[in-house]
Amino acid sequence: MRLVITDEAARDFEHIGDVIARDNPTRAKSFVRELNAACESLLVFPRRFLLVGKRSGTHKMTHGNYLIYYRVTGDIVEVLSVRHAARRQPRFR
Repeated sequence: MRLVITDEAARDFEHIGDVIARDNPTRAKSFVRELNAACESLLVFPRRFLLVGKRSGTHKMTHGNYLIYYRVTGDIVEVLSVRHAARRQPRFR
């Protein structure tokens, strides 16, 4: 299996890090590392999390207060978006 982080998800990681860094720069770095590790964990049994878009094959996993949206295609796990649970969530069909 191979992990792919989309441009949108990479921007999400950067935004999350920037927001946390306003109060705690050290925690921002460690939390973004945790999010990356959570995404890497998807390489083992990637379909174990809730399917939220049947047609698109999009799954959702949680890490703390964040939701990680991803799709599995063949041997690729593609992270699509990472959002705080209190924010408006993307719709996947």
